[in-house]
Amino acid sequence: MGVIKKRAVILSSCLACLYGLNVVFFSPLLLAADCKPWTLPQNQEQSPLLGNIIIEIKDVFDTTDENENSWFHRSTNYFHYKTRKSVIENQLLFKTGDSYSPELVTETERLLRANRYIKSARIFPTRICDDKVELQVDTTDSWTLTPGLSFGRSGGVNHSAISVEEHNLFGYGTEIEFETSKGSERSQDILTYRDNNLLGDRYTFNANYQDNSDGRAYGFSTGLPFFQFASQYAWNVSASSTIGENALYEGGKVTSYVGREDHQFSSYYAWAVSETKNSVNRYRIGWSFLDSKTFEVLNHPASDLPEDAVYSSPYVGWQYHRQNYIVKNNLFGVAVIEDVSIGYNADIQLGWINEAWGATQDFLSLKATYSRGYQSDTNQLALWDLNISGLFGNGTNKDVTIRARGDWFIFHNNQSRLHVHGIIEAGNELSSDQQLTIGGDSGLLGYPLKYQSGDRKFLFSLEDRYLFDWYPLHLLKTGASVFANIGAAWDSATETRHTLRDVGFGLLIASTRQSTMKIGHLYFAFPLDDNDLVDGFQIVIGAESKF
Repeated sequence: MGVIKKRAVILSSCLACLYGLNVVFFSPLLLAADCKPWTLPQNQEQSPLLGNIIIEIKDVFDTTDENENSWFHRSTNYFHYKTRKSVIENQLLFKTGDSYSPELVTETERLLRANRYIKSARIFPTRICDDKVELQVDTTDSWTLTPGLSFGRSGGVNHSAISVEEHNLFGYGTEIEFETSKGSERSQDILTYRDNNLLGDRYTFNANYQDNSDGRAYGFSTGLPFFQFASQYAWNVSASSTIGENALYEGGKVTSYVGREDHQFSSYYAWAVSETKNSVNRYRIGWSFLDSKTFEVLNHPASDLPEDAVYSSPYVGWQYHRQNYIVKNNLFGVAVIEDVSIGYNADIQLGWINEAWGATQDFLSLKATYSRGYQSDTNQLALWDLNISGLFGNGTNKDVTIRARGDWFIFHNNQSRLHVHGIIEAGNELSSDQQLTIGGDSGLLGYPLKYQSGDRKFLFSLEDRYLFDWYPLHLLKTGASVFANIGAAWDSATETRHTLRDVGFGLLIASTRQSTMKIGHLYFAFPLDDNDLVDGFQIVIGAESKF
């Protein structure tokens, strides 16, 4: 019996050894045999399930590219906080075990690119293992820490700013900004905090504080947005307080000031009802409160001071969204992927302002927007939107505005495009500090700041832009443009329209790796009207997020 037991022990040990060798040497081969390159399933009734999801976060520069492998590029990557994998993972609209959906993959790419700290995002299936789809998520970071010293000039007025911005604090996707600036109307110190993925979830929190030469402002908002097309509900709470002085202009010069103190609160709850695979109806109910007081500014009294008012109302809203996106480059930005919605988007909000809720007058408030786009072919794109807002009472209206805007792009090639832009706007019973203005700060570059004002306005612009092939350090893109503008603003009750025109040319420079994506420009604009009242040309220096 002892011999038999010994032989049994030896046999068991040998079997265990063979099993261990099988696990170490042969199991990977067997597992590998279960994986095959990805191909789109044909005639499959049910989508395959998702298996491994591999996330790769790439640095600002790709040092495997010889054009991005200098000491500058390597140093930039070294001092950059890469986005943390958990930040990307928390924004994915899918997880292991879900059914594979190409639509959700495309939507997730779009949502990731909407983050300022992500320059590009690409998600694609790589292979099928054990009948499950393996997904690769590739993102490329932007440089997010931006100390800035800027100087600009528009409408004959200089403005300057010093700022520090971080749009991906320690890689967590949190934004914090500080800016001190001096402009034509006021000096400002601004501190802003934003978190669009609060505590690793979909909740948002934004807060800001401003210490201005003419007052102060602070506010916050928090909520849960419709973060994806299929989101079922959303909510938001916001509050703000502002005190300051608004300048009134005539002929490009300040004539008086209106002091205003506003305290605002708003909240809503919204829910969605899906109509089709690509369209959704969303409904909301909420409450809005605004306590607005005006006061005279010492040595600059306004002849028509708006009345104090309290607006308090419950409201209801409806939104219709038809999902249809296209991807463009060099549209409003430079060398950046832009997701453009060309589907139907409509939004209507009605509020009942009543003395029973604490308001000073009874009104029906209306806010309505509609937008959509058209793409006849890859070389042409048209976008337009319509906005209507105002207060409507029993024989009395207040601050009613109607605004239509259109943009038409003709792409000569990947480096150049023609842009036709138009705005038509009309107001009724506008408060004195809500006047419509036009000038060097709003499209007519050859004229002083807010050169014309009133309750009617139009602007049409034609611009041809060309980007150069020169790409120093794979960091800066440069280009040039020529433009022509025509427009006017006037008071329909007392004035006739006096149309203004200008032409000009300019240069631009843009950093393609920064999260701020500011486009610097130097324009030379020449007015064609009122030559005896304005300078022969204007030099416009500035930086904008859109070109």
